[in-house]
Amino acid sequence: MDSANTPTTGTPVTNSISDGLFFSTVIQGRSITVQLPPTIIPALSGLPAPSSAFAGRDGDVEDLLAALAPAPERQEGERHEVVLVAAVAGLAGIGKTELVVQTAARALAEPGWFPGGALFTDLNGYDTNPQRRLSPHQALDGWLRALAVPPEHIPDQLPNRAALFRTVLAYYAEQGRRILLVVDNAGSEDQARPLLPTDPHTAALVTSRHTLDIGARLHDLPALDTTASVDLLRQVLRQLRGPADTRVADAPEEAMRIAELCAGLPLALRITAALLAEIPAQPLASMADALRDERTRLDRIRRPGSEQAVRAAFDLSYAHLTPDQARLFRLLPLNAGPHVSTEAAAHLADHEAYSTGELLRDLARAHLIDPAEEAWGRWRLHDLVRLYADERGREQAEADHRAEAATRLLDHYVRTAKAAGTHLDELSSGPPSEPFAERAEAAAWLEAEQVNLVAAATVTARQYDHSAQTDLAFILSRFYRFGRHVDDWITLATAAADIFHRTGDRNGEAKALNNRGLALRVAKRYDEAVTAHTAAANTFREMGDRRNETSALNNLGLDLRDVQRYEQSVTVFTAALDICQQIGTGNGEATALINLNLGIVLHGAQRFDEAVNAFTAAAEIFGRIGEAHREAGALGHLGISLRAVQRYDEALIAHTSAAEIFGSIGADEKEDLALK
Repeated sequence: MDSANTPTTGTPVTNSISDGLFFSTVIQGRSITVQLPPTIIPALSGLPAPSSAFAGRDGDVEDLLAALAPAPERQEGERHEVVLVAAVAGLAGIGKTELVVQTAARALAEPGWFPGGALFTDLNGYDTNPQRRLSPHQALDGWLRALAVPPEHIPDQLPNRAALFRTVLAYYAEQGRRILLVVDNAGSEDQARPLLPTDPHTAALVTSRHTLDIGARLHDLPALDTTASVDLLRQVLRQLRGPADTRVADAPEEAMRIAELCAGLPLALRITAALLAEIPAQPLASMADALRDERTRLDRIRRPGSEQAVRAAFDLSYAHLTPDQARLFRLLPLNAGPHVSTEAAAHLADHEAYSTGELLRDLARAHLIDPAEEAWGRWRLHDLVRLYADERGREQAEADHRAEAATRLLDHYVRTAKAAGTHLDELSSGPPSEPFAERAEAAAWLEAEQVNLVAAATVTARQYDHSAQTDLAFILSRFYRFGRHVDDWITLATAAADIFHRTGDRNGEAKALNNRGLALRVAKRYDEAVTAHTAAANTFREMGDRRNETSALNNLGLDLRDVQRYEQSVTVFTAALDICQQIGTGNGEATALINLNLGIVLHGAQRFDEAVNAFTAAAEIFGRIGEAHREAGALGHLGISLRAVQRYDEALIAHTSAAEIFGSIGADEKEDLALK
């Protein structure tokens, strides 16, 4: 290989590599001969030994190995697609270093893959002390020495040093002594890039907590699943205590609890296993109980007298954030749900959506948050990172205006949920609200935010704003009545009733109990629904709120109807009708609904003549107030009861009228049903 350069002095320099001799390409004005060694001395490579405890990463190892294979061993279609530099990125403690060490060990063991050996360096790119970070200038000095370049021939300037290094690597590859580079813990592109090869043969593995733009194949490392986490826990205990330690096998449920509390973070699992190994008599249940409290969990996952601690690992990543990034990171745990939208995060930060989105992307590149799998534009925190961010947020609560941020988030959820509800509630007065253009869009937002809305009501609001908790309980009931998320409906309604009870708001408590009864009926927990609606009706009666009492009685009557307690249901509906007459709503919608329901239970009790009267009254009122759909429904029921008493001509008239009304409002399928 020959090339010609002209240095600034005007003296031409010729560079050539042949027969194991290297003439420097970068030491201008001189020709230096270097005899390269037959192989790298293993002690100088610096590659750590792989751990015998390694779980859940076989697929990741295979993916990385596929890119490291020499060209002749790759599939034909892969030869032009392969990228020889792989950048493994992920959260602190996720196991990046162990993954590349395991991969490097496997690759070195493959015959003919890397005859020249491997070079490893830990750049300490996230150390808060700059003096402990290894610059690429320093790393190259060590690597060039390992490659037998005499110190006096190593250039001072970084570009020249990197050029010399790449030339040596290329020559090794040409001589059949291909080398694998492992660059661990790079803090930035500038720290890693000078260490990377440029020839078409040399391969490199790079790790970083950030997703680096270095022209590498990106490989994001997720947390371990529960099965792999338990396996790692078992392996580490076996490594430290030997096969006699069978605690994981003896208590698999407690091992799963520990795995879940460590949230699949290998560092947390290894520290926890080491703590268990220190005291062989400690049962796994004891450790699981110690980790259960979120307030102290990060304190527990550390080894006294050692730098091994999850919090310390997170500290190094946190120290790299800008003030705006750090503030948003500290505020994110205020969203108590499993993921947060960019829109909601913007309300937390009190910034517009675009700039907030950029900050979220920065945090994702640092692997302090991850894009949620549900949909683009949503972000999630690893469980232990959430605890860490919350700790930091509480420390900076005053500076971050944390309470105001929580209030903004709750206001956003309440306001938007209320707007969505106007698209779903058929009885809502006024036009549907922005920002939703149609019903489907509103329902989709409610479905996407459902878990966050429940978490906001039951966690965030409990600490910062009780009114938001009760507001959301009532607002979401419109959504839940479509049969969705019944358990959450019960949870919110129960929590709202408890709040009103504690604060002495009897009217609010009765409304919440009425709402809870509706949820319980949908869940087919009829006895509990009866109890809730009875309590609501009694409270409304004691307060003199007769209108809401009729609502609770109507619901109670429906509960009793659903369990076929028809006579009791008739008594309740009749009482509700009496109240309607007393308060002057005897010709209104509520009365019509009660008559309709009364007719259904009278028919069920085989009191058909009375059912005919109730259905007739309901149909007449619905017709008068313009509720055509319900009028047709009442006429359909009327026809059925008339047939039961053999009044066939009148039944035919009722069914025909129902069919005509259904046809006029476009309910063709019900038109056909009415004629059957």
